Amino acid sequence: MKAKIKNILVPDSPDYTPQGYKPEEADNFSVFWQLLIGSAESNASESFNIEICTPQWLSQKVGSGGMISGHGYIIVSEYDPQKIINYLKIRIENISSPAWDEIAQKISRIALWEFADYNS
Repeated sequence: MKAKIKNILVPDSPDYTPQGYKPEEADNFSVFWQLLIGSAESNASESFNIEICTPQWLSQKVGSGGMISGHGYIIVSEYDPQKIINYLKIRIENISSPAWDEIAQKISRIALWEFADYNS
């Protein structure tokens, strides 16, 4: 079983797509992406969240509070949605395992999984 990115939603974009988002400052921004990922063999997907940001935005964020956790961030020098998507596809769509939970655990090292702390 292999992972597949099924959709990417960007609430700060007028059309909810990565291509529709235009940062006000090219070198200082942060934008939330919701990745809908599932098995390549299934129509189902689960939500994984990631923040795309620049070093300058991180520096300001760290400066205001003294620290920030790095999990769930992709740090970029510029907003090029196709480059970011290609990067994520290489990192995520090469993940495989016999069980979806194992795949999701591996993806959660990159993006925050909606069920990461879920206890059944």
